[in-house]
Amino acid sequence: MKKYSDLAKRASAAAKLRRETSSDLLSAIALDAVADGGKVAESRGAENTHLQQENKACEPASKSSCPVDLSTPTSPHRHLIHTPAFQHLIQSAKAQRKRQETKAQTLAARSSVPHTPWRRATSAEKFRYAGHCAEKAGGVALSLHLSAEIQVRLQAHSDPLRAFTDTLNRELKARSLLGIPYAMTLESSASGRLHVHGVAVVGQDDHTSLAAALRASGGLIEGKAASRQLTLRSLSNGAGWAAYCEKHLGQTDEVLNGRARLFLNRHMTRMARNFSTLIG
Repeated sequence: MKKYSDLAKRASAAAKLRRETSSDLLSAIALDAVADGGKVAESRGAENTHLQQENKACEPASKSSCPVDLSTPTSPHRHLIHTPAFQHLIQSAKAQRKRQETKAQTLAARSSVPHTPWRRATSAEKFRYAGHCAEKAGGVALSLHLSAEIQVRLQAHSDPLRAFTDTLNRELKARSLLGIPYAMTLESSASGRLHVHGVAVVGQDDHTSLAAALRASGGLIEGKAASRQLTLRSLSNGAGWAAYCEKHLGQTDEVLNGRARLFLNRHMTRMARNFSTLIG
């Protein structure tokens, strides 16, 4: 019996010890929770304070608190626009653009087909009529450099272009091409060398004969320049080519002492006049 009594006492003591241990453990856990809660609260408070400071920093500053006057121009070169020198550059650029626009309009007008009636048309307009109708007839554009000997002879003549066309007509007649319509003019280069620009209407089979007649009229040129003496090509934009032919007429007039002009032979005059009537 004593044995059983001792066992009961020991079991009771063990149960009491477990209850005390559990109570102490719960108290410790509670104390730890309180302590941790304080730390969490402290951490959350610090975090909220930090966020408030960040939000305050991100708020747009008022005009009164802004250290920079935004109404003041920040470019250090802004004042240069109003200086006389800069204004002069602006005006010069505007004038240059105006000149370019005027030149473009003038070139466009000169290279277009005229609409002036033939009897009131200027020599330049008649030349453009000739260029355009030569294009419609399948004509050719021509450029011919003259030998030094021919240039001296033409400059000594009272009518240099007439002197050249007289020679050309003889060469055309020798090749059975007399009477073909053509229009021509003399032009002086910047170095003072004379050359011929113009248009002519011939059949495809007669291009070689026309080239031979032109070279014979322009005089003999030797060396590498001989291959570049004459250019013959199919005519396109006849009115534009006619305007190109007369681009240096004023300069040529000075070189020839007022004797530069545009020329249409009788057959081209008739052809161009009829053309002007058709499109008028």
